[in-house]
Amino acid sequence: MRTIDLTLEIRPGMMGHPHFAVHRRNPVKLEVIGGSEQQLAFLEAQGASIAGDADRQHRAMVSRLQIDTHSGTHIEAPAHFIYQGMTVDKIPLEKLVGEAVVIDMTGKGADQGISAADLERSGTSIGKGEIAIVRTDWAEKMYGKPGFWEQIPYFEPDVADWFIEREVAAVACDCYNDLALHRRENVTGPLNHAKFLGHGIVLIENITNLSQLRKQRVKLVALPLKLVLAEASPARVIAIEE
Repeated sequence: MRTIDLTLEIRPGMMGHPHFAVHRRNPVKLEVIGGSEQQLAFLEAQGASIAGDADRQHRAMVSRLQIDTHSGTHIEAPAHFIYQGMTVDKIPLEKLVGEAVVIDMTGKGADQGISAADLERSGTSIGKGEIAIVRTDWAEKMYGKPGFWEQIPYFEPDVADWFIEREVAAVACDCYNDLALHRRENVTGPLNHAKFLGHGIVLIENITNLSQLRKQRVKLVALPLKLVLAEASPARVIAIEE
């Protein structure tokens, strides 16, 4: 059995999607708030941020985390776009842990769209209640580099309909799942986000390391924090190959 970590590292200063001001204003902040003088000195030498009010007489290391719920690898619940929709703490675990199918879209390059026709041409068969993993390898090649968000491959508006027809439980991807939001365009029709989430399809965004998968079918485990009334949560996502 192989276990592959599909999760981006969470680092202080990292930000979510730069197209939205709310993300730009809230970079991740991680600081140590307690520990012995010796321990704090060691951590500071390693680059850790030490809070100004840190308890330097504490016998154990303790940290404080400030993070946007859409930072790094994260899971989005219907409440993100749907009025009175299910929040992240209410997502049934069977939507987050189960059989998953990898759809290879690695032929897509910078700022190229993935359409329903592309998914159809892939010949991928995915069943009701399974999890779709759309692979472009963009995160592995470009995450943290200039142009990552501006040039990321994206889903065309008809992709959500393709997955809705197949009644998948969730869609995980290392690209962006909404052309309109990616380009900040005004559209008259529903966004992919609204389509997915309105049909109860959970979104697992910003995964990585998909090139390490050897099989097309894997077991996916994607677990958010159980944040009451939250629309999303950072998550640890792994694939298991048997």
